[in-house]
Amino acid sequence: MNPILLYGISIVNIALIFYTSAFIVAVRKKIVSKLFFSLLLTGVFFDITSTTLMITGSSHGALTLHGIIGYSSLGAMITEAINYFLFIRKNKFGKTFSNKSFKVFKFIFIYWVLAYITGAVLIMFRN
Repeated sequence: MNPILLYGISIVNIALIFYTSAFIVAVRKKIVSKLFFSLLLTGVFFDITSTTLMITGSSHGALTLHGIIGYSSLGAMITEAINYFLFIRKNKFGKTFSNKSFKVFKFIFIYWVLAYITGAVLIMFRN
């Protein structure tokens, strides 16, 4: 397997750790904290990095079923990070998640995890 692709796969695991940590902090604290936002942004950084590496290292091109699912889940996470940035800019840290805001984040997180699992399953069957 291409080493660049392997680096991308390794880094997406780091993104999963940061996204999961942000989700756990959100569930436990129920506030938009500096810790939550830092974890979310770090997850987005690693997700963008891993996506770039996986596209570069893939022999199947950028437009695959998993690629499209992955791009949409990454786009949703980026959008969510921007939404929280705007929320924090307006309301500062320490405000409680609205019920709607938390449901949206939970949905996006679950969607991202499903995209991650889809990629892992496809890789297992491909090799």
